[in-house]
Amino acid sequence: MLVSFVTRAPITSLEPVTKADLPVKKNGGIGGIVRYGTSANKLSTPQNGRAYAYIQNNNYNASAPQGASPWRNGYVSGVFHHVLLKRLQPATTYFYQFAGSPKGPWSDVYNFTTLSIKPTFPFRIGYMGDLGNSLNASLTVDRMVASKPQIVGNLGDISYADVYNPNGTYGGYKTYKSLKYHLSYQPAWDQNARMLEKLASHVPVMTLPGNHELEFQPDSTVFASYNTRYPMP
Repeated sequence: MLVSFVTRAPITSLEPVTKADLPVKKNGGIGGIVRYGTSANKLSTPQNGRAYAYIQNNNYNASAPQGASPWRNGYVSGVFHHVLLKRLQPATTYFYQFAGSPKGPWSDVYNFTTLSIKPTFPFRIGYMGDLGNSLNASLTVDRMVASKPQIVGNLGDISYADVYNPNGTYGGYKTYKSLKYHLSYQPAWDQNARMLEKLASHVPVMTLPGNHELEFQPDSTVFASYNTRYPMP
């Protein structure tokens, strides 16, 4: 089971950013910690994770009147901690909490239940896709929680960050057609994750990327946000 969480607020900039702005010295370095156990009052097993961060810049060309983006905005993510919990037993409820360092501060206590080795029925699998950030998306997540799935697949086009201009207004690629998938509003990813927390903190969620996760950068980097936030096997 992989537990993922974020520390440090992201930074939005009116100017492009560089890797020198990253809040980690090296991606994959020592990250936060999760302590867990089969009792909420005895979280006796600690596990360290790895820390990651990313930058996102928008394609910008001040000299081209048509199809060029006027947005120079850059974004520096918070620190994403991915902690792999080991030696878990099947069909067992585990309780856990996390922190950016052993000194804390520590999160609330959450729980999840591992799958059984033997077939059990009914077995509830939840699927959702093209979620985005909206009232309908929030209702979808609420209904998914209420249905009590044992595992969930989030099937791409997760936040639709790329349909917004970098200042958060809607319709970026519709205005700048040649820059489809080249503009994005990165806080939309953060909003989406907060919406999913009530589900993903208790149920294993597997994700897949869609075309809206591409998010081309000027140096041809793609999938920076998706890969940093949702490492999948």
